[in-house]
Formats: sequence, C-alpha cells, structure tokens
Amino acid sequence: MLFVKIFLVYSALIGVVYARVTCSKATRGRIKSFDLETNPYGYVVFPTNGIREGTKHSAFNNFEHLRLYSDQTHILSLYMRVILAGGPGETGYMDMELEHIMDPSGCFDITGSEGICTEDLKDDVFPFVSFCERFPFTAKNSALIIKLEMEGNFLVVRGAGNRFMGKVALPHVECDPSQGRRRVTQISQGTFGRFVPQVCT
Repeated sequence: MLFVKIFLVYSALIGVVYARVTCSKATRGRIKSFDLETNPYGYVVFPTNGIREGTKHSAFNNFEHLRLYSDQTHILSLYMRVILAGGPGETGYMDMELEHIMDPSGCFDITGSEGICTEDLKDDVFPFVSFCERFPFTAKNSALIIKLEMEGNFLVVRGAGNRFMGKVALPHVECDPSQGRRRVTQISQGTFGRFVPQVCT
C-alpha cells in the first residue's frame, strides 16, 4: 500500500508540475548528471509526503544523504531528516545538514569544523558540517521537494514556497582561490534504502 501511495505521488508530481524537466531515481553508488551550471536549478523529490503513518514519527532517521559532485569529484553531501506531520494541513519539519568533503588536497577548514548555513554566510568559510535551521512545512498529499541552485559562490537550497532552507560556499578548485570555484554537475545517493529520491533537472 505504501509503495502504491508513493508511486501515485511521484506520478502526479512529475507528470503535471514538472512536465518540462527530466527526473530519474538517485541510485546508490551510481553518479548521474545534475548539472546546475547548464540548468538554472534542480529538484530533489523525496519518497515521503511528510505525513505520519502509524507510530512512525520521522523519515530518514539515519540522515540519509545525497552526494554532490563537480565532474567526478565529490565536493558536498546533503543530509536530510523529516519530522512527520500528524496529518494533511498540519506542520512537519525538515532537518538538513550540509557537509564539505575533504578532497585529496583538503578543502574544508578543520579549525572551524561546524557552521550554520544562514543567508548571510560568507563565501570564504568552509566548515566540515553546517547545521541549517529546522524548516517547517504544511503537509499535503504530495511528495516533499527541495530545490538546489548555484548563486554566485554558493549552493542554495530552497523548500516549499521557494523559501530559504540553507546554503553553503562552493569550494575552490584544488582549494586554490586563483582557480575559481567547483560547480555542481552530478549527483548520487549514499544511504537511502527501498524508497529513494528522484532527482530532476
């Protein structure tokens, strides 16, 4: 029954709302195109409508995550946990963390290992992990969606109503400011199980 509900949610959402974009499953261990340089933004459609069923109060308890790449270089991870609403029209919450990945040359600032992904974030700060403010949403009978876009030197994440969820500074190429910034061009997922997100550009 749960599978049927999720299938119907995906079909309605992708077939109607995002008729002009291409969507596919984020397969574990398989990198696929998610080019935010060519496309103005991309979407991630999560396999939940944010509504509680039975005794389950949250989705993705282990902070399942998406991996973002610049070509073949893994530069960022996005972790998500959803606090489920009691029913349609009620409020649920999305907890998100953004993580800089240490590439062979070591790009994150180990002296400032934690940060907050606020709108006034500076573009020369690269903490290992950034905690975003809990994001409230009104539950509906449709999948939860986030939008990712590159704005200048940042990756910005937005939720329902195009509201700001968080952002993180894009790392420099080889950690060298003279070489410019990495760009998000590909995506994969690391820990989602039976039900996985759809990614759309």
